[in-house]
Amino acid sequence: PYLSAKFGGVKGETAILNAARKLSTYYRKGTIAGLSGNEMKAITQAVADGYIDESMAAELAALAVGGGMGTQVGRTLVGDKLQRGYTAFSEKAMWMFRMAEQWNRRVTFRAAYELAKGDLSNAYVRSLEHKYLLKTEELRKSGWVDAEIFAYLAGVDAIESTQYTYDREARPRFMQGRKSAFFAFQLFTQQTLRMLWH
Repeated sequence: PYLSAKFGGVKGETAILNAARKLSTYYRKGTIAGLSGNEMKAITQAVADGYIDESMAAELAALAVGGGMGTQVGRTLVGDKLQRGYTAFSEKAMWMFRMAEQWNRRVTFRAAYELAKGDLSNAYVRSLEHKYLLKTEELRKSGWVDAEIFAYLAGVDAIESTQYTYDREARPRFMQGRKSAFFAFQLFTQQTLRMLWH
């Protein structure tokens, strides 16, 4: 819905389907043959900036292994087989969750990138320069041209708006610190409600 609102219904839906198809090919065949040099450059930058690989998985992993809840420097209060089995299961579940979230972020980024690249005069795309002014200047200094910058920023904005950010700065005060693992899904709910409101 987010991309459809910015670029038009048919365009937004088609871009998501195409991005998912390309990503499926990558995971099935292990090839990046369909990627252009600029797209690979943008994806590499998004990974380096933490947009594609950021997820709630770190918080949930801490919850799964009991960080701060019944553990003291690697020693559990109840170190029985059931607890170790639960911890192993939780770690595998968090891995699957992380992979699913990473898939969503990659598809969203690539779809938004392609849409912006094909419509650089779009008012939404042009507005991103001001929204991400520091990042825009940083990329210009690195030798990126405006077309690459705006397409990249569209991908970043789509991820932040639909997949959210879980940085410490994005959390309300009561969701910060060691207790943040308890509020991981509440943060997702809070950000989803905020997106729907706007």
